[in-house]
Amino acid sequence: MKTVVKMALGFALTLLTLNLFAQSARLRSANRAFDDYSYADAVRGYEEFIRNDKKADPVERKEALEKLAYSYRRLQDTRNAERIYAELVEKFPDADSRNYLYYAQALASNSKYRESQRMYSKYAEAQSADLRGRKFTVTYMDMNRFYKDSAMYRVEYLPVNSRQADFSPMYYKGGLVFVSARAESGVIKRVFNWNQTPFLDLYFAPDTSALKGVREVYRNSTASLSGAAKDGNSGTLSEAASASEDLPLPTTKAEKFSRTLNTKYHEGPASFFKDYTKVVFTRNNYNSGKTKKSSDGVNKLKLYIADQKNKDWGNVKELPFNNNDFSCGHPALSPDDTKLYFVSDMPGGYGGTDIYVVEYNGGQWSTPVNLGKEVNTEGNEMFPFIDSGGNLYFASDGHEGLGGLDIFYAELKDGIAYKGVQNLGAPINSEKDDFGLITDKDRGTGYFSSNRAKGVSDDN
Repeated sequence: MKTVVKMALGFALTLLTLNLFAQSARLRSANRAFDDYSYADAVRGYEEFIRNDKKADPVERKEALEKLAYSYRRLQDTRNAERIYAELVEKFPDADSRNYLYYAQALASNSKYRESQRMYSKYAEAQSADLRGRKFTVTYMDMNRFYKDSAMYRVEYLPVNSRQADFSPMYYKGGLVFVSARAESGVIKRVFNWNQTPFLDLYFAPDTSALKGVREVYRNSTASLSGAAKDGNSGTLSEAASASEDLPLPTTKAEKFSRTLNTKYHEGPASFFKDYTKVVFTRNNYNSGKTKKSSDGVNKLKLYIADQKNKDWGNVKELPFNNNDFSCGHPALSPDDTKLYFVSDMPGGYGGTDIYVVEYNGGQWSTPVNLGKEVNTEGNEMFPFIDSGGNLYFASDGHEGLGGLDIFYAELKDGIAYKGVQNLGAPINSEKDDFGLITDKDRGTGYFSSNRAKGVSDDN
């Protein structure tokens, strides 16, 4: 009898050991994907671990929930991010305070402002030095200021959009150059591990007059917004985004902007000198067939300049203030081509990504200067644009807004936003990401990007 009991006990322990090993293997696999920034794969791994391992070690379960929620956040899936952050803070109220911030941001992106306000308040209690907690707690007590000018504009989606991401338009010779993950040729493209979508290229819609806006046809696409401009005249602003799988193909075709600028990695956004003979553009750290990575093995973004040569572009050079260990991107030239505004996560900033400016004189670039705390916050500022009057537009999730990235405006004097920044409000801004606005000085016509989709979670 003792032998039978020992054998049975040994068999049970073996099964338990194998089960625990399988649990740990699932978590290790998800963690590998997470560490490789393969968030789509990480989501599948963590969801499987949580679903199958109800009695997992609390430390492992907390880790899985935290990383799963963050993965959904990076994939811009705000509904699932909200779901997982809710479970995380309920079961582990001692979780890192950043989770309360991210939960608050997910709730706001889902138009749940009262719940978001409570989470911002909890974050403010834990991180009093970060002004976002207190600012958003107060802001969400009264949302009216974001809607007071909503009758001034009308948003229309543009028929240039594809089923993939289309965003960050820029004026070029009567048309628009924009960033897209589309595959117009039908050829299978390499995909970005982060979200399993194609790498980005620059595309060109040659005639803005052909970009007739359509309402409620495209869910995430480039679109136009019409209404009263700042001087009271009627105008149109347009929004860039991508269409959902069940929607028709674009009715206005776009072509690849350049065979020499577009590579197998990400390209865009871009900004052009006023005579269109030079372009400054964003690309992964890749030039002349060579790829470089940061000290921690990441291929960062860099800014490059190129000259127009015949019908294409050449003489591609990286700008001197780039660095392998941080990213620089989202260029915006001033109207006189003497200043370049851009975004970077270089050390010494105020938050995640900040907006910087450099002087350009006789082919020489100065040292980057941070635009300061009037513009930059503890969050992310990006996608700058300078209109013909020298005014700054940019996107931010650190200044008070409706959720996600909102578009802001600032008058600059000697490089300083001396009147502070102004949220453009609805309908330009929404609870989702709104960014990449380009417009005339009077804000009567223009284009911008948004992912205010109904269930689609890509930046467009």
